[in-house]
This record gives sequence, structure tokens and C-alpha cells, in this order.
Amino acid sequence: MTDTDFTLSGLREAPAVTLPTYFPPTHGVRGQDGRVTYRGETAALIEGYRNLLVDIIVPPRDTSERVPVVVFIHGGAFIMGASEEVWSPWFHIMQEKILAARFAFASLTYRFSSEAPFPAQLVDAKAGLRYVRHFGADLGLDSDRVALWGGSAGAHLALLVALTPGRDLGEDRVRRGG
Repeated sequence: MTDTDFTLSGLREAPAVTLPTYFPPTHGVRGQDGRVTYRGETAALIEGYRNLLVDIIVPPRDTSERVPVVVFIHGGAFIMGASEEVWSPWFHIMQEKILAARFAFASLTYRFSSEAPFPAQLVDAKAGLRYVRHFGADLGLDSDRVALWGGSAGAHLALLVALTPGRDLGEDRVRRGG
């Protein structure tokens, strides 16, 4: 087993999974309000699948200050959804309240169950969290103060991520692309 392969123990016929490659953030845009927005950053490249993306909005801050971050995982019964829940009337209200409280806001994508069987969704959520934590300093985030939040299937994934910190899912192993 290489340092980028891992299995999930306790599952019947647990598949070997290669940790996805990711790329450092490059698309930060500072708005007139002082927020820095990163849209469509590649949190994971998985051969044969669409890129897994993360969006991050960092509130105005002093250059040396690191802010806590709320990571949102979208719902959709594991078969649909998007990192920016444009259909939800409360999503943008909550996002604005989080940013107004001087927390950064991140949202991530994961493969749907029609694209890849479980535990792919958990691996993807952990890859997104790994990305946020790994590049936290570059983004102005406090990687030690991270909250997970999700709706429906996303809440399920947030709970699984929180309940499996010691499981060898590879989220702390880093392999850089390009």
C-alpha cells in the first residue's frame, strides 16, 4: 500500500481508494466590500470523474488575522445538488450571517451516488475539508477553528466526517497536482 492508498476497514469488500490530487487556490478576487472570494477551486481531481470544487469567501480582515471557517456540504439525497444552493431561500441569508460574524464560508461538492458508490461521498467531503485546512493559512483561515454544516445528505456527510476523524480515509495525506 502506498502512502496515497487506503481502505475502509469494517466494510465488506472495502475498495482501495487513491487520494485525489488537488491544486492550490489561485482564483481569489477581492470585492469592494473587502471580502476575498475563491470560486471553483479544485479540491480534488479524480480520474474519470468531474473535478470536486470548493468555493470560499473570506470576510474583510487584517492581513495577519486568521478567521474561523464554516464548511457547508449541500443536500440533495446524494443524487443532486450544488455547492451553492441557489434554490434555497435561506442559504444566502445564513451565508451572509456567517460572514457578518467574521467567519469565512466554504462550500464543497461531492460525487453523487449515481456517479460513485459509498464511501466516495465521504471521501470527497473529507478531501474538501482537507483542502480548506491545508490551505487555511494561504486563505487567511484558522484551520483549527472549523465547523461543518450541511443540509439533508450534506448534514449526513458532515456528521460522518466528524465521527470518523481517526479513520484512515487519507484526509491528512497530501498529494499536490501540477
